Amino acid sequence: MRVLFELLIALLWLVAGILCLMAVFFCIYRLGKWSLGPLDRAARQREHPVQFSLVDLLSLIVLFQLPMAAIRMLGLALEQPYESMIYVFYVFGWFVSFLAWWTSVRTLSRAGVHNPWHRSLFVAVILPAAVVGTIGAPCMVVAVALSIFFSDPFMGVDLVKLSSIVVFLLVIVYASGRYTRYVLVAVGNLPDEEEIVVAQLVESPEGHSPFRDLPPDQTAGGLDI
Repeated sequence: MRVLFELLIALLWLVAGILCLMAVFFCIYRLGKWSLGPLDRAARQREHPVQFSLVDLLSLIVLFQLPMAAIRMLGLALEQPYESMIYVFYVFGWFVSFLAWWTSVRTLSRAGVHNPWHRSLFVAVILPAAVVGTIGAPCMVVAVALSIFFSDPFMGVDLVKLSSIVVFLLVIVYASGRYTRYVLVAVGNLPDEEEIVVAQLVESPEGHSPFRDLPPDQTAGGLDI
């Protein structure tokens, strides 16, 4: 009987773990869809030609530095020698960075975003921040839950610090989503389901949009490259 009870407890823990993992993936999906989804929907609806610029290449160089810095910081934090594997980690980080860069530049171009400042800030800052916030926030929420459940600091970090990190990551996700919408509003390419919000944002006090009578190239706020 005792063995059966222990098996039941283990099964309940397994089910709880699976549900927790599913909840984490669901939160990651929803946060990513909210912060970066409008750009992807705009790209699929508009399908502008794909264009590259020198600013995009500079953004790629910045992206290449991020995994190198993260790997170095992780190595110092763990205080373990891993020099024999560091270049393998570098190559993997560069590969992931290149895929992220290629995907984001193509998506920006297809959505009609050609302003070099908007593109560079999105690729070099907003995209990495959104990814970190989208993945990090749900994981840190689980860490907070574990700290509360076990009544013990998780990995030596107190509950207040963990909660502060969660709030900071959620602010990053929110700021990334607002910037994504700002870029799309600047070119008039926000997806159809959010165009009502755009109309409210650009309506002047007189009741008409100041952009309504301008041709599309004058509302883009940037250069066609």
